[in-house]
Amino acid sequence: MGVAIVTTQVGASFAKEMIWAMPSPLGAVWLRWAFSFVFLAVAALGTSPALKGRVAAKTLGTDGSDSSTASPVQTNKTDKTKAGVGQAPAPTQTLPQVPARADLRIVALYVVALLVMNFSIYEAFARIPVGIAVTIEFLGPLFVAVIGSRSRIDLLWVALAGGGVALLSLHPAQLNWAGVAFSLLAALCWMGHITLGARASLGLGPVTLLAISYAIGTAIISVPMFAGPNGAALGLEVVKLGVVVALTTSALTLPLELFALLRIAPALFSIIQSLAPAAAALFAWIVIGERLGSTDWLAVLLVSVAACGATLLRPHSPVESAT
Repeated sequence: MGVAIVTTQVGASFAKEMIWAMPSPLGAVWLRWAFSFVFLAVAALGTSPALKGRVAAKTLGTDGSDSSTASPVQTNKTDKTKAGVGQAPAPTQTLPQVPARADLRIVALYVVALLVMNFSIYEAFARIPVGIAVTIEFLGPLFVAVIGSRSRIDLLWVALAGGGVALLSLHPAQLNWAGVAFSLLAALCWMGHITLGARASLGLGPVTLLAISYAIGTAIISVPMFAGPNGAALGLEVVKLGVVVALTTSALTLPLELFALLRIAPALFSIIQSLAPAAAALFAWIVIGERLGSTDWLAVLLVSVAACGATLLRPHSPVESAT
């Protein structure tokens, strides 16, 4: 899980380099999404529950035997032997169940939330430091954790997060208010990603859902991508950055998080996940030299503590990062 946090936030710093190399953040979004689709599509081929169910249904006979190797004569003899005196018929092997069809409306809404979230955070990266943008964006999962809660302690988490965001305004030179607005929009879309993700993956599985989402999103933004100046700016160096960002933020991170969720306690997952804002600021400093002031680091710490507390005490499972 720690590896997933590191790769995601390192990828965020490389994403900022990619944004700098393109005429607009739209080009960086397209590169990430196009390569993420390729990697996730390959992964989805081997992990789709629907695909596995259909393959099993075609290769197994109704009695659970391999229909490709058993001849009719052999099958009849076997059935007669099983039906002999003192022998009960062998139980029929249960085939893997093919999941129900996904709700296309929920999938469509999920794709919109994911695409707008990615576009918004990249627009924010173009205007404000990565650590600050991720800190503000992290308000999304924080508020999902406390919405609807009647616990008084959740008021503490909201107060801590609000205090952290207020501290960011003490250094207006670090802030661009359009960048702050884009970060808040990304936080709002992250809330949609969280609330819609589980429902959208029904019948598809998370990896297949993401592969489909990236395919649709890439197709949608391909028209403005190549109709404007971004298409002409594609070169070997920026394509390499696109591959790195897609690998670190999607292809490697998502399987690692799924692996972690199966093997560690949700509480530990929440604690590690809350380190994302601090990790974003740290690796932005290491990779691209973005430095934050002491009050900015205190703001990052307050939001991280608020996110940790809210998710740690939440009765539901935490959600994955999608920065």
